[in-house]
Amino acid sequence: MTNALDTFVLRLPEDLHLRLRRAAEMNRRSLNSEIVARMERALTSMSAGELDDGSKFALIRKVIVLENTLEQIKMNAASD
Repeated sequence: MTNALDTFVLRLPEDLHLRLRRAAEMNRRSLNSEIVARMERALTSMSAGELDDGSKFALIRKVIVLENTLEQIKMNAASD
């Protein structure tokens, strides 16, 4: 595997280009970095659909634990 970066021209509709540029500014990164981050996030979410059942259940358990922890924090904050 190579560490070389591929360069290519990407043609975007003007309104999409403007929205991406604004998002990049809000996230304090370059337009290129914004596009790469969004593509990585999209591909990661796509591959999540390919998880085996054990991995899915483990993630569900983690979400439940986090939800319970959040509830405990809210209850503690309300009692203070």
